Amino acid sequence: MKKLSILIVTVGLLASCSSTKVTSDQASNANFSAYTTYALKEINTEDGKELVNPINRQRIEKAIENETCQRGLVSANEAELEIIWGFDVDIQRNYSTNTNYYRSGGVGFRGRYGGYGMANSHSDTQQYETAKGVLQIALVDTESDEVIWIGTAEDEFKGKNKKAEEKINGVIAKVFKEFPIDRSQS
Repeated sequence: MKKLSILIVTVGLLASCSSTKVTSDQASNANFSAYTTYALKEINTEDGKELVNPINRQRIEKAIENETCQRGLVSANEAELEIIWGFDVDIQRNYSTNTNYYRSGGVGFRGRYGGYGMANSHSDTQQYETAKGVLQIALVDTESDEVIWIGTAEDEFKGKNKKAEEKINGVIAKVFKEFPIDRSQS
């Protein structure tokens, strides 16, 4: 379980689902049709910082519960699966440099072979930050305590969002398209 905690610490809430990259991986020996119950759990970051406000936390959990319910899974205290979700935002610094050269033919000696002149240059370096958000959902078999599936969604994080519930539902739905128990099995 500690391995999973370290893995999930690197995940984040996404603000947009238009270009969301979704990936998943699963254990080859897992029999997903045998699972009928789940318990939902959030993994916090190691430093204890809360990256999502309580309202969005409720939205995430409600969206996960909706998707699992559509697949015939039932929430229970003594569950066969533990569905663990986590998030984080990775800030990346990027730099852009632009150099402009200026030359004028002005002052100086100009003879047969060229001569002196004036030139100058100016360089601008700009730094900008982008925030990449990652949301990760993992299934853990409670009997063996092994991770049997992980779904990950990555996208640029845009911070405050007026349509947060819609965006969260869209991202969770994209992750659950990769879920090993599809809606037709329920």
